[in-house]
Amino acid sequence: MKNSWQEWEECFQPVSGPVLAEDYNAAQWGAHLKYFSGNNDFPDVPGTGFDIVLLGCGYDMEDLSASCNQTPDSVRHWFYRLYKGDYAVRVADLGNFSLRRSVEETCLQLGRIMAEIQESGAVPLLIGGGSELNFSMYRSFTLLGRYANLLEVSPVLHFKEVSEALTPENVLGRMLGEEPQMLFHYCNLGYQTYFNPPELLGLFKQFHFDLMR
Repeated sequence: MKNSWQEWEECFQPVSGPVLAEDYNAAQWGAHLKYFSGNNDFPDVPGTGFDIVLLGCGYDMEDLSASCNQTPDSVRHWFYRLYKGDYAVRVADLGNFSLRRSVEETCLQLGRIMAEIQESGAVPLLIGGGSELNFSMYRSFTLLGRYANLLEVSPVLHFKEVSEALTPENVLGRMLGEEPQMLFHYCNLGYQTYFNPPELLGLFKQFHFDLMR
């Protein structure tokens, strides 16, 4: 990867003050996470041995008023309050990814950092944003030369044969249209028949994709 880990800090906004201002019980996740507060404490993922790394991004092409911070911080508001079980899992929270010049650039940059997280042995967990951000997770696998499986919970199948642009409606189309093609399998959970053209459902069956209403 071209970027050193320390350079990624410039791409993130800290976890919001209201989330960090809570008085968490010693057994709640808010008291166990290593989070980015903006005080020179950006988590050193490659050197610390985290198991799970959270990163937020509220980018949503279908909602231009969406905030890169508001949606992921709303999830954190509840997640940080959950009680940690009796297991040894180290979790880091990098804060909110802030680059928004274009969806292509956002997904590429997110893919690069998630690839570095995977190389460190941790699992990246992306919070917030539209369905187009699924492409950033796929990009992290292609950067590492690994095949990916995609499980999508959605009433609509995001596939357009005639469009090469990355849009919320064509995330899967972009994955399948790339060379080399690194999508090993796709599964949709919760599709609704009346939201999808019959010919598209037939095409997915030809691909041997798993569709479960």
